Amino acid sequence: MKAWFEYNWQVRDEWFEVWDQLPAEELVKERTGGVGSILKTLFHIVDVELSWVRAIEGLEDWEPRFEDYPTLDAVRRLSDDCRRQIRDILSTASDLKLRSVVQVSWHEEPLVYEEVLRHVTAHEIHHIGQLSVWAKELNVKRVSANFIDRGLGQSLLQEKHGPQLRGEEGSNVMVRIKGMNREDAENIALWTYPEPYELYSMDGSEEDIGELLNGDYMSCRDDQGQMIGFYCSGISARVPGGYEAGIYEDDGYVDFGLGMKPELTGQGSGSRFVEEGVRYLQQAFPGKGIRLAVASFNARAIRAYEKAGFERIREFASPIHGRPVEFICMIKDREQQPPSEI
Repeated sequence: MKAWFEYNWQVRDEWFEVWDQLPAEELVKERTGGVGSILKTLFHIVDVELSWVRAIEGLEDWEPRFEDYPTLDAVRRLSDDCRRQIRDILSTASDLKLRSVVQVSWHEEPLVYEEVLRHVTAHEIHHIGQLSVWAKELNVKRVSANFIDRGLGQSLLQEKHGPQLRGEEGSNVMVRIKGMNREDAENIALWTYPEPYELYSMDGSEEDIGELLNGDYMSCRDDQGQMIGFYCSGISARVPGGYEAGIYEDDGYVDFGLGMKPELTGQGSGSRFVEEGVRYLQQAFPGKGIRLAVASFNARAIRAYEKAGFERIREFASPIHGRPVEFICMIKDREQQPPSEI
Protein backbone atom coordinates (compact mmCIF):
# COMPACT_ATOMS: atom_id res chain seq x y z
CA MET A 1 0.00 0.00 0.00
CA LYS A 2 2.86 2.42 0.69
CA ALA A 3 3.89 2.29 -2.96
CA TRP A 4 0.41 3.33 -4.09
CA PHE A 5 0.40 6.30 -1.73
CA GLU A 6 3.82 7.31 -3.09
CA TYR A 7 2.46 6.96 -6.63
CA ASN A 8 -0.50 9.24 -5.86
CA TRP A 9 1.76 11.82 -4.22
CA GLN A 10 4.08 11.89 -7.22
CA VAL A 11 1.18 12.33 -9.65
CA ARG A 12 -0.39 14.99 -7.42
CA ASP A 13 2.85 17.00 -7.34
CA GLU A 14 3.03 16.87 -11.12
CA TRP A 15 -0.53 18.16 -11.35
CA PHE A 16 0.37 21.04 -9.02
CA GLU A 17 3.10 21.99 -11.50
CA VAL A 18 0.64 21.84 -14.42
CA TRP A 19 -1.96 24.03 -12.69
CA ASP A 20 0.73 26.48 -11.58
CA GLN A 21 0.88 27.62 -15.21
CA LEU A 22 -2.77 28.74 -15.25
CA PRO A 23 -4.19 32.07 -14.03
CA ALA A 24 -5.70 31.91 -10.53
CA GLU A 25 -9.21 32.58 -11.90
CA GLU A 26 -9.06 29.38 -13.96
CA LEU A 27 -8.32 27.36 -10.81
CA VAL A 28 -11.43 28.56 -8.96
CA LYS A 29 -13.78 28.63 -11.96
CA GLU A 30 -16.78 26.33 -11.48
CA ARG A 31 -16.69 23.37 -13.87
CA THR A 32 -18.74 20.29 -14.66
CA GLY A 33 -17.51 17.20 -12.82
CA GLY A 34 -15.17 16.77 -9.87
CA VAL A 35 -16.26 18.83 -6.88
CA GLY A 36 -16.80 22.07 -8.76
CA SER A 37 -13.39 23.52 -9.57
CA ILE A 38 -9.75 22.52 -10.00
CA LEU A 39 -8.74 24.00 -6.64
CA LYS A 40 -11.67 22.46 -4.77
CA THR A 41 -10.91 19.06 -6.30
CA LEU A 42 -7.27 19.20 -5.19
CA PHE A 43 -8.34 20.28 -1.70
CA HIS A 44 -10.95 17.51 -1.57
CA ILE A 45 -8.34 14.87 -2.45
CA VAL A 46 -6.09 15.96 0.42
CA ASP A 47 -8.97 16.35 2.87
CA VAL A 48 -10.38 12.88 2.22
CA GLU A 49 -6.98 11.21 2.37
CA LEU A 50 -5.98 12.52 5.78
CA SER A 51 -9.47 12.36 7.28
CA TRP A 52 -9.78 8.62 6.59
CA VAL A 53 -6.25 7.77 7.71
CA ARG A 54 -6.56 9.75 10.96
CA ALA A 55 -9.93 8.13 11.64
CA ILE A 56 -8.67 4.55 11.37
CA GLU A 57 -5.75 5.50 13.62
CA GLY A 58 -8.24 6.67 16.26
CA LEU A 59 -6.97 10.26 16.06
CA GLU A 60 -9.00 13.41 16.54
CA ASP A 61 -11.33 14.35 13.66
CA TRP A 62 -9.75 16.73 11.16
CA GLU A 63 -12.12 19.12 9.43
CA PRO A 64 -10.27 21.81 7.42
CA ARG A 65 -12.28 24.50 5.66
CA PHE A 66 -11.73 25.15 1.98
CA GLU A 67 -12.02 28.89 2.66
CA ASP A 68 -8.76 28.73 4.62
CA TYR A 69 -6.85 27.47 1.55
CA PRO A 70 -7.77 29.95 -1.22
CA THR A 71 -4.68 29.53 -3.44
CA LEU A 72 -2.83 26.72 -5.18
CA ASP A 73 0.24 27.28 -2.98
CA ALA A 74 -1.91 27.03 0.16
CA VAL A 75 -3.39 23.70 -0.97
CA ARG A 76 0.07 22.46 -1.96
CA ARG A 77 1.44 23.28 1.53
CA LEU A 78 -1.54 21.49 3.05
CA SER A 79 -0.82 18.48 0.83
CA ASP A 80 2.84 18.41 1.93
CA ASP A 81 1.88 18.58 5.62
CA CYS A 82 -0.69 15.80 5.26
CA ARG A 83 1.82 13.67 3.39
CA ARG A 84 4.28 13.88 6.27
CA GLN A 85 1.61 12.78 8.73
CA ILE A 86 0.47 9.86 6.60
CA ARG A 87 4.01 8.73 5.82
CA ASP A 88 4.71 8.54 9.56
CA ILE A 89 1.52 6.54 10.11
CA LEU A 90 2.24 4.12 7.26
CA SER A 91 5.74 3.53 8.58
CA THR A 92 4.19 1.70 11.56
CA ALA A 93 1.61 -0.25 9.54
CA SER A 94 2.52 -3.86 10.33
CA ASP A 95 0.75 -6.82 8.73
CA LEU A 96 -1.26 -7.21 11.93
CA LYS A 97 -2.38 -3.59 11.84
CA LEU A 98 -3.33 -3.81 8.15
CA ARG A 99 -5.71 -6.65 9.01
CA SER A 100 -7.21 -5.01 12.07
CA VAL A 101 -10.91 -4.17 12.23
CA VAL A 102 -11.60 -0.44 12.54
CA GLN A 103 -14.61 1.82 12.94
CA VAL A 104 -15.10 5.38 11.72
CA SER A 105 -17.85 7.76 12.81
CA TRP A 106 -19.34 8.30 9.35
CA HIS A 107 -19.59 4.62 8.34
CA GLU A 108 -21.99 2.28 10.15
CA GLU A 109 -20.27 -1.07 9.50
CA PRO A 110 -16.79 -2.07 10.73
CA LEU A 111 -14.02 -1.95 8.14
CA VAL A 112 -10.59 -3.51 7.70
CA TYR A 113 -7.65 -1.10 8.06
CA GLU A 114 -6.11 -2.05 4.69
CA GLU A 115 -9.53 -1.83 3.03
CA VAL A 116 -9.69 1.84 3.99
CA LEU A 117 -6.17 2.51 2.66
CA ARG A 118 -7.15 0.97 -0.68
CA HIS A 119 -10.31 3.08 -0.76
CA VAL A 120 -8.31 6.26 -0.16
CA THR A 121 -5.83 5.56 -2.97
CA ALA A 122 -8.62 4.64 -5.39
CA HIS A 123 -10.50 7.81 -4.45
CA GLU A 124 -7.60 9.99 -5.54
CA ILE A 125 -7.10 8.09 -8.80
CA HIS A 126 -10.78 8.69 -9.58
CA HIS A 127 -10.45 12.46 -9.16
CA ILE A 128 -7.14 12.59 -11.03
CA GLY A 129 -9.10 11.29 -14.00
CA GLN A 130 -11.33 14.36 -13.80
CA LEU A 131 -8.27 16.64 -13.67
CA SER A 132 -7.05 14.99 -16.88
CA VAL A 133 -10.40 15.73 -18.56
CA TRP A 134 -10.20 19.40 -17.58
CA ALA A 135 -6.58 19.63 -18.75
CA LYS A 136 -7.63 18.38 -22.19
CA GLU A 137 -10.43 20.97 -22.30
CA LEU A 138 -7.95 23.71 -21.37
CA ASN A 139 -5.38 22.42 -23.87
CA VAL A 140 -2.63 22.02 -21.26
CA LYS A 141 -0.23 19.17 -20.68
CA ARG A 142 -1.70 16.12 -18.97
CA VAL A 143 0.21 14.13 -16.34
CA SER A 144 1.09 10.53 -17.16
CA ALA A 145 -0.84 7.93 -15.16
CA ASN A 146 1.89 5.30 -15.62
CA PHE A 147 2.99 3.48 -12.48
CA ILE A 148 6.10 2.10 -14.23
CA ASP A 149 9.29 4.20 -14.37
CA ARG A 150 8.50 6.06 -11.14
CA GLY A 151 11.05 4.18 -9.03
CA LEU A 152 8.36 2.38 -7.05
CA GLY A 153 9.26 -1.22 -7.87
CA GLN A 154 11.49 -1.68 -4.83
CA SER A 155 8.73 -0.43 -2.53
CA LEU A 156 6.42 -3.10 -3.91
CA LEU A 157 9.00 -5.82 -3.30
CA GLN A 158 9.26 -4.77 0.34
CA GLU A 159 5.54 -5.01 0.98
CA LYS A 160 4.39 -8.35 2.37
CA HIS A 161 0.63 -8.59 2.51
CA GLY A 162 -1.26 -11.85 2.96
CA PRO A 163 -4.98 -12.39 2.36
CA GLN A 164 -7.33 -9.91 3.98
CA LEU A 165 -8.84 -10.68 7.33
CA ARG A 166 -12.18 -12.50 7.14
CA GLY A 167 -14.54 -12.86 10.06
CA GLU A 168 -16.28 -16.13 10.78
CA GLU A 169 -19.97 -16.14 10.04
CA GLY A 170 -21.94 -16.23 13.26
CA SER A 171 -18.85 -15.90 15.45
CA ASN A 172 -19.28 -14.25 18.85
CA VAL A 173 -16.15 -12.12 19.05
CA MET A 174 -15.42 -11.00 22.59
CA VAL A 175 -12.93 -8.28 21.62
CA ARG A 176 -12.78 -5.51 19.08
CA ILE A 177 -9.21 -5.20 17.83
CA LYS A 178 -7.76 -2.06 16.29
CA GLY A 179 -4.39 -0.43 15.72
CA MET A 180 -2.83 1.08 18.81
CA ASN A 181 -3.23 4.86 19.11
CA ARG A 182 -1.47 7.21 21.50
CA GLU A 183 -4.41 7.55 23.89
CA ASP A 184 -4.62 3.78 24.36
CA ALA A 185 -0.82 3.49 24.60
CA GLU A 186 -0.69 6.12 27.36
CA ASN A 187 -3.43 4.26 29.21
CA ILE A 188 -1.76 0.85 28.95
CA ALA A 189 1.66 2.26 29.89
CA LEU A 190 0.25 3.12 33.34
CA TRP A 191 -1.08 -0.36 34.11
CA THR A 192 0.51 -1.92 37.20
CA TYR A 193 0.21 -5.54 38.29
CA PRO A 194 0.48 -6.97 41.85
CA GLU A 195 3.19 -9.40 42.88
CA PRO A 196 4.34 -11.74 41.51
CA TYR A 197 3.20 -10.26 38.18
CA GLU A 198 4.89 -6.89 38.61
CA LEU A 199 7.39 -7.63 35.82
CA TYR A 200 4.54 -6.96 33.36
CA SER A 201 4.04 -3.43 34.72
CA MET A 202 5.17 -0.35 32.79
CA ASP A 203 6.08 3.05 34.22
CA GLY A 204 4.23 5.36 31.82
CA SER A 205 7.47 6.59 30.24
CA GLU A 206 7.78 7.85 26.67
CA GLU A 207 9.94 4.80 25.99
CA ASP A 208 7.09 2.48 26.99
CA ILE A 209 4.57 4.51 24.98
CA GLY A 210 6.86 4.48 21.96
CA GLU A 211 7.16 0.70 22.20
CA LEU A 212 3.38 0.34 22.21
CA LEU A 213 3.16 2.58 19.13
CA ASN A 214 5.77 0.74 17.05
CA GLY A 215 3.16 -0.97 14.86
CA ASP A 216 3.27 -4.43 16.45
CA TYR A 217 0.63 -3.73 19.10
CA MET A 218 -3.16 -3.80 18.83
CA SER A 219 -5.55 -2.48 21.46
CA CYS A 220 -8.58 -4.55 22.47
CA ARG A 221 -11.99 -3.38 23.68
CA ASP A 222 -15.14 -5.21 24.69
CA ASP A 223 -18.58 -4.83 23.11
CA GLN A 224 -19.21 -1.73 25.25
CA GLY A 225 -16.03 -0.08 24.03
CA GLN A 226 -14.14 -0.54 27.30
CA MET A 227 -10.40 -1.23 27.13
CA ILE A 228 -9.64 -4.80 28.15
CA GLY A 229 -6.11 -5.47 26.91
CA PHE A 230 -3.73 -5.65 23.99
CA TYR A 231 -2.13 -8.13 21.60
CA CYS A 232 1.27 -7.88 19.97
CA SER A 233 3.13 -9.88 17.34
CA GLY A 234 6.55 -10.13 15.76
CA ILE A 235 9.73 -8.91 17.39
CA SER A 236 7.83 -7.03 20.08
CA ALA A 237 6.43 -10.34 21.38
CA ARG A 238 9.89 -11.81 21.94
CA VAL A 239 12.05 -11.82 25.08
CA PRO A 240 15.81 -11.20 24.89
CA GLY A 241 16.95 -14.56 26.26
CA GLY A 242 15.02 -16.42 23.58
CA TYR A 243 17.55 -15.48 20.93
CA GLU A 244 20.45 -17.11 22.77
CA ALA A 245 18.25 -20.13 23.49
CA GLY A 246 17.56 -20.45 19.76
CA ILE A 247 13.78 -20.48 20.03
CA TYR A 248 13.34 -17.82 17.33
CA GLU A 249 15.27 -19.60 14.58
CA ASP A 250 12.19 -21.19 12.98
CA ASP A 251 10.43 -18.56 10.85
CA GLY A 252 7.43 -20.83 10.39
CA TYR A 253 5.92 -19.25 13.50
CA VAL A 254 4.62 -15.78 14.34
CA ASP A 255 5.47 -14.62 17.86
CA PHE A 256 2.52 -13.69 20.04
CA GLY A 257 2.19 -11.60 23.18
CA LEU A 258 -0.72 -10.16 25.10
CA GLY A 259 -1.69 -8.27 28.21
CA MET A 260 -5.00 -7.92 30.03
CA LYS A 261 -6.10 -4.92 32.04
CA PRO A 262 -4.98 -5.64 35.63
CA GLU A 263 -8.51 -5.41 37.06
CA LEU A 264 -9.68 -8.16 34.69
CA THR A 265 -6.99 -10.74 35.45
CA GLY A 266 -7.70 -13.75 37.63
CA GLN A 267 -11.44 -13.67 36.85
CA GLY A 268 -11.59 -16.64 34.48
CA SER A 269 -11.71 -14.64 31.27
CA GLY A 270 -8.05 -15.15 30.32
CA SER A 271 -8.69 -18.31 28.29
CA ARG A 272 -11.26 -16.58 26.09
CA PHE A 273 -8.94 -13.61 25.61
CA VAL A 274 -6.14 -15.95 24.50
CA GLU A 275 -8.45 -17.86 22.16
CA GLU A 276 -9.63 -14.67 20.46
CA GLY A 277 -6.03 -13.58 19.97
CA VAL A 278 -5.13 -16.95 18.48
CA ARG A 279 -8.10 -16.85 16.13
CA TYR A 280 -7.13 -13.36 15.03
CA LEU A 281 -3.49 -14.29 14.37
CA GLN A 282 -4.47 -17.41 12.45
CA GLN A 283 -6.47 -15.23 10.06
CA ALA A 284 -3.80 -12.52 9.86
CA PHE A 285 -0.94 -15.00 9.29
CA PRO A 286 -2.41 -18.02 7.50
CA GLY A 287 -0.09 -21.00 7.29
CA LYS A 288 1.98 -19.88 10.29
CA GLY A 289 2.21 -21.54 13.67
CA ILE A 290 2.06 -19.36 16.79
CA ARG A 291 4.86 -19.12 19.35
CA LEU A 292 5.01 -17.38 22.73
CA ALA A 293 7.16 -17.08 25.83
CA VAL A 294 5.57 -17.10 29.27
CA ALA A 295 7.18 -16.67 32.71
CA SER A 296 7.42 -20.06 34.42
CA PHE A 297 5.75 -18.80 37.60
CA ASN A 298 2.65 -17.57 35.70
CA ALA A 299 0.60 -20.72 36.21
CA ARG A 300 -2.75 -19.16 35.31
CA ALA A 301 -1.41 -17.90 31.97
CA ILE A 302 0.14 -21.28 31.19
CA ARG A 303 -3.22 -22.97 31.86
CA ALA A 304 -4.95 -20.54 29.48
CA TYR A 305 -2.35 -21.20 26.78
CA GLU A 306 -2.59 -24.97 27.17
CA LYS A 307 -6.38 -24.74 26.97
CA ALA A 308 -5.97 -22.89 23.67
CA GLY A 309 -3.82 -25.72 22.29
CA PHE A 310 -0.27 -24.53 23.06
CA GLU A 311 2.42 -27.07 23.98
CA ARG A 312 5.57 -26.52 26.02
CA ILE A 313 8.76 -27.12 24.06
CA ARG A 314 11.61 -25.78 26.22
CA GLU A 315 12.62 -23.58 29.14
CA PHE A 316 15.14 -20.76 29.13
CA ALA A 317 16.19 -17.76 31.21
CA SER A 318 15.99 -14.12 30.17
CA PRO A 319 16.89 -10.87 31.94
CA ILE A 320 13.82 -8.74 32.69
CA HIS A 321 14.21 -5.39 34.44
CA GLY A 322 17.75 -6.34 35.43
CA ARG A 323 17.01 -9.74 36.97
CA PRO A 324 16.92 -13.26 35.49
CA VAL A 325 13.48 -14.76 34.94
CA GLU A 326 12.71 -18.33 33.88
CA PHE A 327 10.50 -18.64 30.80
CA ILE A 328 8.73 -21.41 28.94
CA CYS A 329 8.50 -21.38 25.16
CA MET A 330 5.14 -22.70 23.95
CA ILE A 331 3.93 -23.26 20.41
CA LYS A 332 0.68 -23.94 18.64
CA ASP A 333 1.33 -25.61 15.31
CA ARG A 334 -0.10 -24.17 12.12
CA GLU A 335 -3.60 -25.31 11.27
CA GLN A 336 -4.91 -26.20 7.85
CA GLN A 337 -6.63 -23.09 6.49
CA PRO A 338 -9.68 -23.24 4.21
CA PRO A 339 -8.98 -22.15 0.61
CA SER A 340 -9.31 -18.39 0.02
CA GLU A 341 -12.39 -17.18 -1.79
CA ILE A 342 -11.71 -15.85 -5.28
